[in-house]
Amino acid sequence: FTYIGISHRESTRTDMFNYSDHVSKQTIDDYGFNNVKPEKIYDSEIGYDYNIKRHKISVNYFYMFFENGLLPVGQLNSLGLPINKNVKYSYRTGIEADYTYTLNTFKFYLGSTIMTSKILSGADSIINNQMLLTPNVVINSNIQYSFGKYSVMLLNKYVSRSYLTNTNTDNYLPEYVVTNLNFNYHIKGVGIGFNVNNIFNIDYYNSGQVSNGSRQFFVAAPRNYFVNLSYIF
Repeated sequence: FTYIGISHRESTRTDMFNYSDHVSKQTIDDYGFNNVKPEKIYDSEIGYDYNIKRHKISVNYFYMFFENGLLPVGQLNSLGLPINKNVKYSYRTGIEADYTYTLNTFKFYLGSTIMTSKILSGADSIINNQMLLTPNVVINSNIQYSFGKYSVMLLNKYVSRSYLTNTNTDNYLPEYVVTNLNFNYHIKGVGIGFNVNNIFNIDYYNSGQVSNGSRQFFVAAPRNYFVNLSYIF
């Protein structure tokens, strides 16, 4: 299969208001409402699906070219929202691969994304660098076992390290592996689920910024639980 498409993304209120939550006359006089431009993405993909008996394999190559890409700069405004600025030209490209094995009540899934990105225009300190918060490798694996009305699933996710600034210095977000566990019960259209996230209670960080030359991390949730109820009619 193949795909070619174009999509657009408008700037946010915060972007338009010069990274603030409100607009003032001075802001309008200095910047107008054109502080940032809309983003345009040219996306092209080509892939192949293969199914035989219990095995399903899917491989997909993608290339995304950004015009006026709204890229975060690694800093937050006074409200804690990311500050975005336009980069005239940039791209992301990589391979996505998925494998699923099913045997009666047992299912195994492994999915991965191997990606690189590059900023093609802008200041000398960022040109030809990798976009911030874009890890090169993401791997997901699930093991599910069903018995009668019950099912249990173990989920693992690996995310490689990524940069916290577009200058690609030593300020980076560390890699991490997190494991979740799900239990589900289904009967006559009713589903009850019990979920344990981060079952090993590891310390990890899924975002961050650089302030005054130092890394600052957003700490992800420690071990946590929740119950969900669903009804199909």
